[in-house]
Amino acid sequence: MNVRESFKTELKNRFQALTDMENVESETIEENWRKIQTAFTEPSDSVLGFKEKNKKDWMTQQTLEKIRERKNVKEAMNACKTQARKVELQNKHAEKNREVKKSVRRD
Repeated sequence: MNVRESFKTELKNRFQALTDMENVESETIEENWRKIQTAFTEPSDSVLGFKEKNKKDWMTQQTLEKIRERKNVKEAMNACKTQARKVELQNKHAEKNREVKKSVRRD
């Protein structure tokens, strides 16, 4: 039996049990909703299981350091008072920006 068929039969069995318990009037909506949720989640957990993901760090420390350097250059550029210094820092910021982008692509 394939996965789809086994999931369908598990789900059908769970909902059959829910329809048998339908006559109970003392249950609240929340309890009914919880039963419906478990009717879906338990068969999927038992039939399909869980897929574990291997997560790695998105950016290396070297990349984070380059980002900090770029930020410092940007702050200095915004705080400078002379136009010549601002142009110099803009060029430096553009270079740092290229370095950051290359480093992120490598990661």
